[in-house]
Amino acid sequence: MLEGNRKKRFDGKIIREDTEGIISLDSEEYQENRRVKKENAKKYIGYFGRDVIIAVDPDNSFSLGGTLISIRRKLAQLTRSNYGMAQSEIRAFMQDGAQHSPEVATHKFVQEVTRGMPGHPQAGEWMAKVVDHIPDEVLIDIIKVHKGQFEKDRERFDRLLPELIAEFTEKLDRLFKDPQHPLDVNMISPERIQKRIDSVAIEIADPLEMFWRTDVAIGEYSHENNYAALQFDRATFGSSRGRLYRYTLWHEMNHVLSGRTVEKRRRNIHATRIGLRRWDKEVNRWRYEWANEAMTEFLTGDMWFGRREYRKGAYIPERDLQRRLFRRLPEKLFLAAYMEDTDPTQSDLGMPAWAELQHEATKKYGEDFLEAIDDAVRERGAGQVAKEFDSYSGKWNNPTMY
Repeated sequence: MLEGNRKKRFDGKIIREDTEGIISLDSEEYQENRRVKKENAKKYIGYFGRDVIIAVDPDNSFSLGGTLISIRRKLAQLTRSNYGMAQSEIRAFMQDGAQHSPEVATHKFVQEVTRGMPGHPQAGEWMAKVVDHIPDEVLIDIIKVHKGQFEKDRERFDRLLPELIAEFTEKLDRLFKDPQHPLDVNMISPERIQKRIDSVAIEIADPLEMFWRTDVAIGEYSHENNYAALQFDRATFGSSRGRLYRYTLWHEMNHVLSGRTVEKRRRNIHATRIGLRRWDKEVNRWRYEWANEAMTEFLTGDMWFGRREYRKGAYIPERDLQRRLFRRLPEKLFLAAYMEDTDPTQSDLGMPAWAELQHEATKKYGEDFLEAIDDAVRERGAGQVAKEFDSYSGKWNNPTMY
């Protein structure tokens, strides 16, 4: 741990210590950080159009005109993305408003959007132009209805959440008890599991807001803001709606449970590692994001299907590459590194499992073997690297050939 500045009273006693560097996850300052972030999570994860509702309130100084322009731009950009799920959610956004307001239902531009053109290559551009012509007062009415529906969904999810978490922990416990599965309590204790679950905010996300922030995600975990969020029971999921949000929750909760390295810089606390994803200062970017998602999805799939599946679920190319890596390096080493929390009082940078994984990789395949694979994934994608992976044999004395 790096030492920071200490201020002393006239009697010599320390009244404040600004420690910088890797901090303990059991420290009071980190626990307080988690508590405050959890409390603020609901404010951060809002509904689409929230700024419009704030601006409508005469007691606020927001510019309603500017806010509506911003909302229109967001809707237009989402429709033009030609991402089918975003377009479906915009139709649902309009349809919900039409069901609750006769003025909205009978407006010709709303009718144009809600009739839809699923699968049409020009649907995005066409919808964007129509959305731009919806009058301000109609758009405000739609957002008000949307706000009410989001709040009802949030209340329903909050009531269901204890059952969902119990289901998640039960499935996780089955992995611990399975003698064939590499996960064991030495990697993560039941106490840590419960502590992580209790300390994070678990919320539903507005799909339009999530698409805007994260492009195409239906779930996300943010250490910085201390929440796991997911789209909940969306009609746009079709027949899989009841399964998909549960599966998504399990995936995000496995991110929550994964190990982390936390640093304090200039009084700001942030993670420099979550699971296998880690910040590399030398190249100034995140490394092993593909491996981190692959490990998370392997765990989620093992819990969901009760067996290892390679062609179902998410991150299929990433898991294909990770599966090929398992043939050369034990899965247990990756899983231990994924689950370990950094202990700043220990050697090996407080990450003995990661050190062991790197040692085995270097011994068998040369220095920087894993880094070379990560660089290749960044350049050509996990799917292409997975196709190339098995064509190499023996020790890779020159990993940069990747």
